[in-house]
Formats: sequence, C-alpha cells, structure tokens
Amino acid sequence: MRSLPLSVGYANYQPALMDAGGLRAFARALEDLGYAGIQVQDHVAYPWDENAYTYSAGGRVSHHPGQEVLEALTFLAAASSATTTLGLETSLVVLPQRHPLVVAKQAATIDRLSGGRLLLGVGPGWLEAEMAALGWDPATRGSRMDEALEVLVRALDDPRVAFGGEHFAVPEVSLEPRPARPARELVWIGGGEGGALRRAMTRLGRWGRGWLVNPRLPTEAIPGALELAREEARRAGRGEIELGVDLVLLFDGDEERAGAALERRRAAGATRVSAFLGGLDPAPSVDALVDLAERLASVAGLAG
Repeated sequence: MRSLPLSVGYANYQPALMDAGGLRAFARALEDLGYAGIQVQDHVAYPWDENAYTYSAGGRVSHHPGQEVLEALTFLAAASSATTTLGLETSLVVLPQRHPLVVAKQAATIDRLSGGRLLLGVGPGWLEAEMAALGWDPATRGSRMDEALEVLVRALDDPRVAFGGEHFAVPEVSLEPRPARPARELVWIGGGEGGALRRAMTRLGRWGRGWLVNPRLPTEAIPGALELAREEARRAGRGEIELGVDLVLLFDGDEERAGAALERRRAAGATRVSAFLGGLDPAPSVDALVDLAERLASVAGLAG
C-alpha cells in the first residue's frame, strides 16, 4: 500500500531546532528520510494569564506563558536554504492578525526562493488574549479571516488587486513576483469544528486546495464536511475539485500504535499526515528528533 505523505509538525516549538545548526541538520535528515515537509505553527506572543489558554490539543494544554516559539515564516525561510525538496508548510498562519498583503509577499518570496515548495495553511486562530495584545477584536476574527483570505488569494493570483472591506482596504496595487502556481494550489484552510465547520468549508471551497483538520473534530464528520466544500467550489465556479485532507498524529515512539493510527487516518480520508514527534513534549536534542523521525518513517514506509 502506498505510503501517505508525512510531514513533521510543531517544528518551530522544538528547543533543539532553535539554532541554525540544529534546524539545518534536522531539515536535511527529514529530506533524506523521504518526509513530505516540515511544518510550523503561528503564535507571536503568549499572554501571561494562565486562564487565557482554553484550547487543548491531544487532550491537554500544549501552550503556556513563556513559551518559546520561532516565527513561522522566518523559520521556513531558514529551512528552505538547507534543503532542496522538503516541503515548507504552515499549519497554520493566523491570517486575521497579519495584513494579507504582507503574508502574500512573504509567501511568494518563500515559494519563489524554494522552487515552489510552500504549502500555506491559514486559519482564524483561537488565542483571544494574543489577538487583543496585537490590537484587534477577537470577536471579528471570522469576518477578518474571510476578507484577508480573499485579499491573499487575489494578490497571489492577479496582476492587479483592489479590495474594499470592513477590515482591510486595498487600493489598486500589484504584488510581484507572484508564485508560479495558482494561489488555490498553495493555500490550505485550517480549523473548523462545531458551529465554525460550515464557515471553514465555505473558505475551503472558494479558496483552498486542502484542509488542515482540527484534531478535535471527529473523523466521521470529515466526508460530510468535504461535500459542503465541494458544493461551495461548484457555486464559486471551480467545478469538480480534488481536496487534500491533513490529519495530525502524535508519535511518542510507540511504533505499533503509530502504525495503527496511520491506517485509521488513511481510512478516515487523509491524503497526508502531520506528525508531532515526541507527542506534545519537546525532544531533548536533534539526535532524539532524528531517531523519532527514522522510526516513524520506517513504520510509514517512506522511501528515503
């Protein structure tokens, strides 16, 4: 059975990768092992109030005051310079808290200099205290996300773009150079659970190539959600499109459990998997990360 493309997530949170040498060595190891990509998450500032952390990934809170994390797009630019084929992935950029033209410029630059290796995952975010610290109302993140996503895609695709919205006003401008691929091949949409699921699928159908599924969403909800996205794609004039599905895997070193988890994700419709090496715990060294990556690559049947 063909192996699923496998990326390593949470990379910009690993203490062992917070220096240039460690990052270069690890990125090259992933490339040699046959991984599809290296993936980062996006946080700018962590609130000091412990009560701000209402989100739990993998069953427990994985963020805290004083958390060290390297800026997502800068991290990928550094990883790009150390590799030649490894994918460069955001899962995800919190789009409402960045101006979409700036994100478009950064994305186009990374994609151009890497030879077309960017996967740009975007989403509305969850950490409300961080949003407030950056000077905008968390209650507006849905509408800001919708506007920013349209500006982002149009800026990457069109030679001239203008937009007038409630949150973003863009006079007619050009953004060059643009990626060789259409933006809808670069952009993946993150999130979507509960009442936000339909809105996420609307974004995916209009603007995206694939879905970075919230780990808290039951996998049995995936097929119905994707049909909502396909319906929106048809309404938007995109016709019948293939949509990618990225599911998260926490790998703590248990190879038997990882193999079963990979098969469950395949059965749930995953077209790719993002693995958090060590689960949600930081690895003590680059060597420890490479060891985990080698073991998971063997389980997954990657061709290094």
